[in-house]
Amino acid sequence: MALEVEWLQKTEEKYYQIEEKKEDGNLPFPMRFSKSKYILRKKNDIDFLLQKGKIIYTKDLKIYFYTNNLNYLRYFISASKKWGKSNKRNRFKRIVREAMREILKQYNFSIDLAIFPNKNLPSYLVKKYKTYIIQEQILNFLKYQKIIN
Repeated sequence: MALEVEWLQKTEEKYYQIEEKKEDGNLPFPMRFSKSKYILRKKNDIDFLLQKGKIIYTKDLKIYFYTNNLNYLRYFISASKKWGKSNKRNRFKRIVREAMREILKQYNFSIDLAIFPNKNLPSYLVKKYKTYIIQEQILNFLKYQKIIN
């Protein structure tokens, strides 16, 4: 019983120290990146984007885009079941998600994006992809559309 009380006190002390540091902004480790705000989830929003949005093809991506009235970017990533096996589709999604996370750290603009792999892109090439390749393609698209300078 006494050990439980001591343990509870120690954990509370640690918790309060972390909370105080959060308020000060002096945490030794970076806070987790909140991605739920930036992901398009509602079917109505996705359907609207796919119907009304413009389409741009890059070397490896098919990008639908439409400006929104929010002050932040929202994105949706998908790969058809006809495109490769599940491990290739999931790797593609992970790579694009990481590229978008890096872009969101640097830039802030209001646009909705839907990102798909290009039909001409064979799924076996995803193994060779790195995040910076996809990130460059998305940034080049944004520069081409004059969304960023």
